Amino acid sequence: MNTLVTKIAQNKWLILIMILAAVLRVYHVDFQSMWLDELYTIAVTNPDLTWSQFHKEIVTRESFPFLYFIIVKGFYVVFGYSSLVARMVSVLAGILGVYAVYLLGKKIHTKQVGLFASLFVAVSNYHIYISQDARAYSLYFLFVCLSFYTLLIYIKKLTWKHILLYALTTGFLVNFNFFAPINVVSQGLILLCLLFLLPKNKRIAFIQKGAVAVFIIFGAFIVNYQKLKVLLNYKKFWTPAPQDDSLAKIFKNFFGNSEILLALITPFIIYYFLLLFKNKEPKKWTYDEVINNKLFFGFLVLFTWFFVLFSYLVVKSYGPISYLLTRYFVSLLPVIFICVAIAIASIKGTVGKGTAAFVLVFFMLAHLFVVKKQYTTITHAQYREAATFVKTNNTQNVPTYSNQEYWYKFYFRPDQTKIKLKNLSLNKIHLQLKKYPKKMTSFWYIDAYKRFDSVNKPTTEFLNKHFTVKKQYKGYRAWAMYYELKN
Repeated sequence: MNTLVTKIAQNKWLILIMILAAVLRVYHVDFQSMWLDELYTIAVTNPDLTWSQFHKEIVTRESFPFLYFIIVKGFYVVFGYSSLVARMVSVLAGILGVYAVYLLGKKIHTKQVGLFASLFVAVSNYHIYISQDARAYSLYFLFVCLSFYTLLIYIKKLTWKHILLYALTTGFLVNFNFFAPINVVSQGLILLCLLFLLPKNKRIAFIQKGAVAVFIIFGAFIVNYQKLKVLLNYKKFWTPAPQDDSLAKIFKNFFGNSEILLALITPFIIYYFLLLFKNKEPKKWTYDEVINNKLFFGFLVLFTWFFVLFSYLVVKSYGPISYLLTRYFVSLLPVIFICVAIAIASIKGTVGKGTAAFVLVFFMLAHLFVVKKQYTTITHAQYREAATFVKTNNTQNVPTYSNQEYWYKFYFRPDQTKIKLKNLSLNKIHLQLKKYPKKMTSFWYIDAYKRFDSVNKPTTEFLNKHFTVKKQYKGYRAWAMYYELKN
């Protein structure tokens, strides 16, 4: 009992941070309707799909490896098929991600750095967002932190046990995101640099352990070869071409597009580099000297981690497909917060450190609750609300159409309604009714995101001539209309 009390007392700040992280991620987790990409998740993980259908859906439609979707399906078995359950996978990964950042910051520098970094992630606008999103990004964040953490343990210990732990963790990492192998390349570069610092009599063993790790990681990743082949054959994608301010927008999105937060973060990043300039390089360029120089070795790890992925995404974006989306850069977020944490931890005096951390956290929370109103402002297309409106008002089971049947079908499941969606746009409905006028009848139409169904002028004129809109729902980026046939 005394040991438990002692441990709680020693880790009271970490416990408080984890509680805060849990509250900010669980609160209103199902407030928003599922948006387009989340509805992909919910569709491909439908428990009614056979395993062959599940495999085909992911290969055909998705941009993530299989493991995330298998985990989500596993949660359905225990807790049921719902948006809340799908999102709770991300919530749990998000909470654990806060702890993983603590471990990583502690291993790179000090426990204090780990605490500061985990606190900043706990209140991070963007990390909370991905932690409440039924996609694989919070799991990717979690395992990239764990992968680098286990890598650092191995670098310190150089044992078979720890290289296998690293390989296992990284095997999971590469199964959560197709950008993860780029993170592994950065880790390989770090190990390659350290190889040349080792005494010659230890290099063979180091190479052998590295080869085993590569074999395990590659073996874990190769199960996704079919999906990877599909992705590599893409000739174009919907993402916009790079603009002059694309990168600025990405890093602004990390901080909720807050000018105040950017103004606060930037001086700490600058101060971190000033600390590096003041730091003395290792007296001897040996393995032990380098890895025991915390600031220098930490910079080697963080810089390589950041530079390799950042450079890859930016350079590739000037090819046929742009990768300049904030979520593709999410594995760089731990690097930013650890650098800021090192800067704040290096301020002399408890008051100075506490003040700096308090001001940053205060404005992050203020932006979360007051500016963005994260938990009360609708930012997702209201698929759920539009579907609910139709189900409530279509009591006669009138024919119901949608140009987005694939995305809406989760809300029109057979166990919830007798309404069966038919996949037709308004333009196609017009052509069908015009061709078969005797089949003309009243109908419901439900849709979202106007770009999916640009109604042409002949369709509008036809509908106005033959139908009256009796009931309609107009939500955020989603709508539903009841077209009643005129007498």
